[in-house]
Amino acid sequence: MAKLMAGSWQRIERDDRLLDIFPTEDRDKGVELWELQRDTETLLLRVRIPFTDTALKLYTLASAQLRHLLEHNTTSDLSSFEETASGVAATKFL
Repeated sequence: MAKLMAGSWQRIERDDRLLDIFPTEDRDKGVELWELQRDTETLLLRVRIPFTDTALKLYTLASAQLRHLLEHNTTSDLSSFEETASGVAATKFL
C-alpha cells in the first residue's frame, strides 16, 4: 500500500462518484479501488482486502470514456473493461 501512495495513486473513498459508476467495487464487499490519472487515460487498480499481490487487477480506461460514464450516471462493471495486468504483473505499474 505504501508503494501505491508513493506512486501518486489515490484510494477511491466511499463517497467518490466512481463507486456510483462501479457499485460492485466496494470496500464493504472486500474491494478497494485505487486511481492514477495519466494524460488521456485513467488507471484503476482493484485490490482485494486483505491485500495480496496475486489478487491485483489493473484496468486502463480512456479518461474521456470514464468522464462520459460519470456525466451520464451510467453504472458499469469494471470487469467489462480490458484488464491491463493482473497479479504480480500489475505491481510493475505501481
